[in-house]
Amino acid sequence: MIKEEFWNRDLIFFEIPKFQCPICHKGLLITDKENLKRETTKESERYYDVVGEPECYKGQFVSISRCNNPDCQEIITIAGETEVIEHGWDDGRDPDTFEELFPPHPKYKTVYRVKYTNPSISLIKFPNDTPKELVEIIEASFQLFGLTEHLAAIKLEVELKSFLTCKG
Repeated sequence: MIKEEFWNRDLIFFEIPKFQCPICHKGLLITDKENLKRETTKESERYYDVVGEPECYKGQFVSISRCNNPDCQEIITIAGETEVIEHGWDDGRDPDTFEELFPPHPKYKTVYRVKYTNPSISLIKFPNDTPKELVEIIEASFQLFGLTEHLAAIKLEVELKSFLTCKG
């Protein structure tokens, strides 16, 4: 069964997601601010200088996330792209007095599009009786999922054919 949080195939989040640890499968991956590096592309900065809209900003991010399970504490690399999107509206009024403080304007947020994790995160919840070899083959294809689903599917097909040939 595909995990619900991955129904959005673009893997877009408003913060670095707390994926389940791919090592112990018990803890969650936590990213501290000091372990997150974000940069805006020069191209989007130049575009912003011309257009002046925050939605012009695009960039890259990389994080070292750590499993919060005290018995694991493993580190995982998560990398991908960022972009700024419009997310809500500020009416410009003081919430207590409703006095207008400034003109109404849109609010913006940075979103993270996960493209790569190492080791790969699990996109599927496997039944308990799934053979470990099969789980490893399927999970290996997940490393390509954020980059291109097509390559992930090809890798999975090749590996499964090989696995089934050896078993059959």
